[in-house]
Amino acid sequence: MTGTATIGGRAAATEVSGKTGDELLVFALSGRSFALPRAAVQSLLPMAALAEPPNRPPLLAGFLMLPDLALPVVSLARLLGLPELPPSPATALVRLRGPSPRALLVDRALAILRPDARSWRQVDPAESFGGVLRAEVMLENETCGVLVPERLLLREEETRIEAFRAAEEARRRALDDRFPEEAP
Repeated sequence: MTGTATIGGRAAATEVSGKTGDELLVFALSGRSFALPRAAVQSLLPMAALAEPPNRPPLLAGFLMLPDLALPVVSLARLLGLPELPPSPATALVRLRGPSPRALLVDRALAILRPDARSWRQVDPAESFGGVLRAEVMLENETCGVLVPERLLLREEETRIEAFRAAEEARRRALDDRFPEEAP
């Protein structure tokens, strides 16, 4: 079975067999493959200019200013202690589902696929820092780490990012009040 989907016209095809297992969004990060459960992903967004407030937490790459939201963008490479690659046209933002708006900065979205159950190896939470790695999946000739989105950030990191998000939205509202758009 070919378990591929083109994402923004940039995805590489990946052959997998079988139909069992969770559907995954596979992406490249620092020359490695990682994945998130597709159910945890709200959307994929192309890289755009980010607002970068001073004194932001080191994991926070910045904010993507959407019409209704200052979306915090977390550098997944920094979070996992991996080398950061410079942004390219393939750089993507993975917007996560959940009560707190978040996006993860990744080097490239590769595919959405459903690996065969035989290609999964469950990972003991004690084997990864904070239990962020749920499983490893063999895709073609490489191992792909399946991440647990709920465990990526510590509670303190979540709180600090949320405080910066609230401050950025307050700053944005103040600017909107000072410089309202002129009616056509």
